Amino acid sequence: MNRTVSISGRAIAVIVIVALTAVSTTGLEDAKTHLASASVATVICDVVLSDGRGEALIEHIDQLAKAVPVIFVSGYSESETLVRRVEEGSVRFLRKPFGVLDVATTLADALRRTP
Repeated sequence: MNRTVSISGRAIAVIVIVALTAVSTTGLEDAKTHLASASVATVICDVVLSDGRGEALIEHIDQLAKAVPVIFVSGYSESETLVRRVEEGSVRFLRKPFGVLDVATTLADALRRTP
C-alpha cells in the first residue's frame, strides 16, 4: 500500500527516513487542493504558513470529513485552538527544534491511531 504524507512547511527532509512518500505543498491553499484530491496518511504542517495558519488546514480537514492525523511543528507559542486540539488528541505537536527520532516517534503514533 502506498501511503502519502502531505507536508506544508519545512519538514520534508525528515519524512524520507520513515519510508513514506512525501508530497510538499507551497502553503495552505496548495495543501487544501492536495487533500481534496489525494489519499493522505498524515499531514505534517508548520503552524505559520506563507498564506495562512495551520489551524485553517485543520478546519478544512474537518469539513472534508477525512480521518487524517495532523502533526504541527512550530517554535512559537501556540493559539488557544491548537492547544485545545492537542489536549483532545486530535492533533500532535512537535516544538522546534526537534530531532529525527522525535518526528519518527510522533509520526508512528499518528499512523497507529488512525482509524
